[in-house]
Amino acid sequence: MADDVRLRQLDGQRRRLLLSLASQIRTVGGYIGLIVLAISTVGFALAASFTTDSLTATAATDHGLRHNLGAVLGSKMSGAACFLGWSLARNVAWRRARRRIL
Repeated sequence: MADDVRLRQLDGQRRRLLLSLASQIRTVGGYIGLIVLAISTVGFALAASFTTDSLTATAATDHGLRHNLGAVLGSKMSGAACFLGWSLARNVAWRRARRRIL
């Protein structure tokens, strides 16, 4: 139960990040990063919606498979960070934060 709450919190944080960065992105790489971030956000929502299988289960259940699919999709955050960081580093408004981004 506590894991579901944590996953929902991460999902909410990613949604806010997606909405706040959407107006700052101007490059093709940045738009790719936004798409990957959106896929990652959907993945976290999917993982939070379904329970995982127990360790002693011998066969995978539908809920467990959906949870695992969501976890795989949610793990794409690092790719999104690379594309978004590259795009924001080229944005004039983010010039002061360039060293911290890269």
